[in-house]
Amino acid sequence: MEITNKLCESGVSSLGKKISAPFNFEAFYCRLQFFGTPYYALVAAVILPDWFGEDVKGLRIRCLDTGKISGKVVDQSNSPLPKLYAPLLAPQFHVVQADLADFTSFSRDKEENACIPHDLRLEVVDAFGQAISPDFHFTWYERCGLPVPPHENIIRVAGEVSADQFLFGGSTWHARLENLVQRYLGRGTCALERILDWGVGCGRIARHFLERGHTNIFGADIDEVNIQWLRSNFGWTNALRVDFDPPMPYPDNYFDVVYSHSVFTHLSYDDHFRWLREIRRILKPGGFAFLTVATENGLYVTRYNELEKEFSQRFLTDGFIDVANLSYIGVDTGRKGYYRLVFQTRQFILENWGKLFSVQRIIPCYMEHQDLVIMKKMTWESNEVSADHTGNGMCGPQPQTNGEAPLVSSQAKTSELTKDVKKFIHKLESNPQIGSRADAFHALRSLGLDDFGEFLLTIPNPEYPKLSRLLPSMPSDEIQRSWTGNAGVALLKQTTTFVQAVSDNHNRLTGRSLVDATILDYGCGFGRISRLMYKFTEEGKVFGVDPWERAIAICKESGLLTNYFVSDYLPKSLPVGPVKFDLIYAFSVFTHLSERATLAALRVLRKYISDQGVLVITIRPIEYWYHDPLASDAQKAMLVGRHRSIGFAFQPHVREPIDGDVTYGDTSMTLDWLANNLPEWSISEIDGFPGDPLQRCLFLLPTI
Repeated sequence: MEITNKLCESGVSSLGKKISAPFNFEAFYCRLQFFGTPYYALVAAVILPDWFGEDVKGLRIRCLDTGKISGKVVDQSNSPLPKLYAPLLAPQFHVVQADLADFTSFSRDKEENACIPHDLRLEVVDAFGQAISPDFHFTWYERCGLPVPPHENIIRVAGEVSADQFLFGGSTWHARLENLVQRYLGRGTCALERILDWGVGCGRIARHFLERGHTNIFGADIDEVNIQWLRSNFGWTNALRVDFDPPMPYPDNYFDVVYSHSVFTHLSYDDHFRWLREIRRILKPGGFAFLTVATENGLYVTRYNELEKEFSQRFLTDGFIDVANLSYIGVDTGRKGYYRLVFQTRQFILENWGKLFSVQRIIPCYMEHQDLVIMKKMTWESNEVSADHTGNGMCGPQPQTNGEAPLVSSQAKTSELTKDVKKFIHKLESNPQIGSRADAFHALRSLGLDDFGEFLLTIPNPEYPKLSRLLPSMPSDEIQRSWTGNAGVALLKQTTTFVQAVSDNHNRLTGRSLVDATILDYGCGFGRISRLMYKFTEEGKVFGVDPWERAIAICKESGLLTNYFVSDYLPKSLPVGPVKFDLIYAFSVFTHLSERATLAALRVLRKYISDQGVLVITIRPIEYWYHDPLASDAQKAMLVGRHRSIGFAFQPHVREPIDGDVTYGDTSMTLDWLANNLPEWSISEIDGFPGDPLQRCLFLLPTI
């Protein structure tokens, strides 16, 4: 049974042509929908990176509860487009179709909406039964009694979708949010004091909290029509109509979590920042915001055939583009023109939103074509923007120290620990049982990662002379900036974000935490990341290697005395002994290595990873060359051409050759190049890196 033709729009012949977009799509896009007349079918629209190759032909749908797999791919990559996904979807989309009856029985209510007897969880898998991404679980809840909004209310928030689609989308959002809250806050939503659905509409997501008896959920929206519907039909007195401009009628530091779906996709440039500041005001210190946005990914997915237009390059340059006025929907009655359609780049988000929050992660295409921005309101303040365009330390730029720079940071002391953390550390300082570095690290592990890192940033500290003698010191601001372009709290924010992402994804991919893990920092530089790994495991289980002798010398001068070694530029082995690592990471290393050095390093790292280990590396996409300040227009054109033609582009720096080759410079590569040249590694996860929009985090698993 195939319904694809019934959903196709005739005459979309331009989808078959190849358009040279100003950026590549290397994320996963997956949208699962129900179509119910005259029967119910599950239809997934999927866009995958090119490196999936022929495996896309085996895509199917699996029920996570029963394990049953059903369905098949029913299109070719140049097929016409299903209307209900997007009017200008990119050509490499695939349609995967299965019958709902393959997974569950169902009935229809008097409005002909589907009712299932139990919750249903689904995912799209490849020919081997592996999920295409662990982030793409789809959930459809059993109906629990709250009324379904009329179509005229649904259309104000979700467009022309059925009630089934409305309920399914809200179920999926709620289930994913529950997982995110557990992951980032360490407890379930029922244990939080207050949650705000900002832009609640007619309760697409919030209804699922209410149906589960949550009394800690609040809703706010500018749409008077839908707010009145919620109050009248749900009896939900915590649903409030708010003004077009902040403030909202909530106290400072009030909510543990604020989430929103497709709100920042509809706010003007100025309104963006008014509302970001307001969300920051009402969040508690340590609270999280989960907000969707339309970035380059959304532009690629929904407007692919417009990418040749001038606005796409202007979008990448400006970072923000206002495409359309959507006042006809009626949500902004009272202020016509308020409701917009906007896109913004990931770099714009990191550079501007990062001034108000710690951007923990940006998950590409998390909810259909929209990315999810995960942000934390920190307990300490900084107006500096995190940025690292120069590297972690692997053959990095030489610090401008002339051998005289002190190894103690002065600016780093501008960070402020909370009263509770200070009280805790004062107890450690006076505790006679804390007599060794191992004792100190063991006690400090009870702190959260941010507080753990912030305290290490202050060492040496005259308030804590004993702990300052025991713990490693932070290199000077001059050394930090020469490596990374940043220092102090701003650099720490970026570092903790990376470490948290590594920890979260390692846990998810392996089912194990980093507690007691054996860890290698490949290209450790001055040890800014490896010292944070002491939060998880004993000092003797953390190793660092770097081919630049000065880097290892700085590590040892600052008190990182154990397991830091000088490695080779073109390694055949590592000076770490017979160790197999649970985790190896290389931050901003493969963004700088030649093709020969990249292949040598990744092949040798395979020898040192355990069979169940994870390798995390960062790479640069093609967009890097458009922003490279050192390359001429001719060089940029040449490097972009090499990236597209062979998948690897390298611009060497002026360095002494190693074995006849300059191994250090600036590098971009494709996932196809990695997959084709390094069969000893399997790409398991791709993530944007919030600290630098011109790097991608790859999580690689060893092939057995």
